[in-house]
Amino acid sequence: MRKSQSTKKHSKKNFFPPFHRLVYNQAHQRRVSMNAFQHDCATRRTLLLMRNFVLLWRRGINVLTASNIMVTRDERIRLIDGYNLEISDLEPQDAGDYVCQISDKINRDQVHTVEILVPPSVRAIPTSGQLQARKGGPITLECKGSGNPVPSIYWTKKVSVSRHYEYTTQK
Repeated sequence: MRKSQSTKKHSKKNFFPPFHRLVYNQAHQRRVSMNAFQHDCATRRTLLLMRNFVLLWRRGINVLTASNIMVTRDERIRLIDGYNLEISDLEPQDAGDYVCQISDKINRDQVHTVEILVPPSVRAIPTSGQLQARKGGPITLECKGSGNPVPSIYWTKKVSVSRHYEYTTQK
């Protein structure tokens, strides 16, 4: 993923540094992992000597491309330089494994794993954050967090000792 290929700008508060990790296994497969931002553009590069082979890009059982033919009807997906897969305007459902498969005798697959980073979001229920309760009655406090990675939520309780001092306890 290059900054010049990004379809939307990121504010500083939504910035997660991307990283790439290569993992090789013994079955003639190559696995490439990447993190990308939601609404960004990711290009999966494949290093191949093409000769007379057919190159397929697929996701699960769905074939996305066959040689230079676009099989998928998703307009966000395109081929760059004939064999590099580009997905624009990434969404969380785009996360997963993308397989580059070449039709040679060895059938080497190159698996690209894409993880979409989504900034954390936390909301209180009720949204006002205010509750009323009767003395001695029960209350339920709710807080929902979402994002990828999923945010950790910590609860604190502010206790007023006097009008000049207060302390916070954390659970």
